[in-house]
Amino acid sequence: MAATKAPRTMKQDDVIKTRYVCDATLSPDGKLVAYVLSEVTGTGEEERQQTAIYLVPVKGGKPRRLTQGKGNDSNPAFTADGQAIVFLSTRDKLPQIYRISISGGEAVPLTSMKQGAGPFEMSPDRKRIAFAATKASTPSRGKDDHVVVDRAWYRFDPMPGYLGDVQQAAFILPLDTKASEPTPVTDFAGIVSSIAWSPDGKRLAV
Repeated sequence: MAATKAPRTMKQDDVIKTRYVCDATLSPDGKLVAYVLSEVTGTGEEERQQTAIYLVPVKGGKPRRLTQGKGNDSNPAFTADGQAIVFLSTRDKLPQIYRISISGGEAVPLTSMKQGAGPFEMSPDRKRIAFAATKASTPSRGKDDHVVVDRAWYRFDPMPGYLGDVQQAAFILPLDTKASEPTPVTDFAGIVSSIAWSPDGKRLAV
């Protein structure tokens, strides 16, 4: 009879190196699940947490890694025909929205926002996405500048560093055209922290 290893106390490294699944979403035909796998990759100074998107049949089978590269991929959503996935990625440093065929291949960028795009929400008909992004550029800050905080969410700004009077907007981007620019649909000072579509796809709550 094989000897059983004595139990040991869980350490910090065990927690850090735990692989976990999140952002699972079902394809329109109900046959595939796309999900994000987070795991530690690399060793030594190259060791880091990385996320990638995987596909697995609903009936079971071996998961297949769909996205590659050094960036972190998240927020997967199937297109209306179920043949592609739209997702958020930091592969080009700033987060942008991409599309990739479920067969694999090269991911195609859908946005090129100067300060990156935020997580998106797919419309009920899966033909459009809504996302938040910064409209105004960040003003330069001198060495002796003083910042007067006059908004309650100052400490919760979703971007690091000094932001000044940053203005964010909600944008809508159609997915059924090859060449299309995101259209801003809000115009107010402040941060857009979340977006939701109405069930009929005619309105946004921000």
